[in-house]
Amino acid sequence: MDKGELALFIYEVIDELPRELREKLHNVEFVVEDFPSQSVKREVGRSCILGLYRGVPLTKRGVGYNLVLPDQIVIYAGNIERILSHPDNWRETVRRVVLHEIGHYFGFGEAELQELLG
Repeated sequence: MDKGELALFIYEVIDELPRELREKLHNVEFVVEDFPSQSVKREVGRSCILGLYRGVPLTKRGVGYNLVLPDQIVIYAGNIERILSHPDNWRETVRRVVLHEIGHYFGFGEAELQELLG
């Protein structure tokens, strides 16, 4: 999986979101990395992390929330490649990971996202 192609695909996934959701994605940066750092693995409590949302979810932001660095959604390409049954099947996995992390941006928890995304 080429990182440049992966990055472009992430923006395709964003473009496919309903307009109402897409318009609410503000001040968020999408990053592609190979693997999470040791500190991220410790923080999350797992080593096979496919994606990570860092920031303050929309549901937790108050009136004083301004002048902050962008939230970040990190997609770990190396871990995604590791779990694929076939290298050509990466698009659906990446789509699910991106939607999952965008869900965290909108304030959904793990249980809610599992129910929504299956």
